[in-house]
Amino acid sequence: MKQLTKTTNTIFLLIIVVSFVTIACDSSPSDSDSDIDSGADSGQTDSDIGGDHDADTEDDGGSKTANYYPLEVGMRWEYKLSNGMKRIDEVIGEELHHGKNARVIRVSHPDAGIPDSFTYFAVENEDILTHSNKGWTTFLALPPDIDQIWEYNYGTFAREYEWEFVGDYSAGSKVYSNCYKSVNITRNQDIIHFWSIYAPNVGTVHASGASGTSELISLSE
Repeated sequence: MKQLTKTTNTIFLLIIVVSFVTIACDSSPSDSDSDIDSGADSGQTDSDIGGDHDADTEDDGGSKTANYYPLEVGMRWEYKLSNGMKRIDEVIGEELHHGKNARVIRVSHPDAGIPDSFTYFAVENEDILTHSNKGWTTFLALPPDIDQIWEYNYGTFAREYEWEFVGDYSAGSKVYSNCYKSVNITRNQDIIHFWSIYAPNVGTVHASGASGTSELISLSE
C-alpha cells in the first residue's frame, strides 16, 4: 500500500511539472506578433510607411527587403552641409496632401536663421513619391534594383536616375553596410551631377546637389 501511494504521488508531481511547462510555453510571444510588414500600400499606417528595422540581406550583397527611406513619425536626421552649416530633417506627422496620405518632413537650418520648410512624401507600391507643381512624381524607386531607371519630374525639370550598389560606405563617424547610390544619368540637362547614398533602415547618409553636399552626422528615432 505504501508503494502504491509513493507511485501515485510521483505521477501527480509529473502532471504538475508538465502543466507548468505547457503554460510557460504558451505565454511566450509568437514570431508573427513581433514581425512588422515592411511593405506599404499607398502609405496608411506607421508600420506600413515606416517599414521593418530588421533587414534581410540577399546574396548579391544588397539588402532588398530593408527600408531605404524610413518615414516613421519622430525620426530625425541631422546633416552637415558643405557650407559649414547644419540641416535637420524630421518627420513630424501625417496628413492628406493632394489626394494622398503623406508624411510631413520639416526641414530646418538652425545655424542660418531662415524659416522652416516642409516636404511631403507618400508611399505607393514601395516607391517614395513627392509632390510638385506637376503633381506626384517618383522620388525614389524602391526596393533598389541596379537594372531600374526612373524619372523624377519636379518643377521645371525632369531627370532620370538609376541605382548603383555601393556596399559599405562611411558617413560622419559611422560605416553603413549594403548601401545603394541613386545617380542622375540625364547629365546633358544638368551642370550639377546629382547623387545620393542610402543605407538600409537609415535613409540618406550622403548627397550631392545644386546647393552642395550633405552628410549624415546623427539619426534619432
